[in-house]
Amino acid sequence: MDDAIKLFLVLVGVAGAGSLGYLVFGAARVALRRMERRAGLTGAAGATPADIDDRLAALEEATGRLAELEERVDFAERMLTRQREADRLDAGGR
Repeated sequence: MDDAIKLFLVLVGVAGAGSLGYLVFGAARVALRRMERRAGLTGAAGATPADIDDRLAALEEATGRLAELEERVDFAERMLTRQREADRLDAGGR
């Protein structure tokens, strides 16, 4: 594969991971705001322990999903680097 195509695929992967992270955190933010409106809360000072637990659970879920995306991007980068190095070795041996 051409280096430009590999770079493009890495950039698409990074952009996709970033977009998905943005959507996940955006959805968590919207959910938290809805919970605040339903409970009549305006800030953390009036939050009950149950509200804080709900917020923490949503944040942990989003953080876990983001970590998984980072691992996938790192894996894709390693695979592309490995392929690029193999292509260089093959080209040098001819």
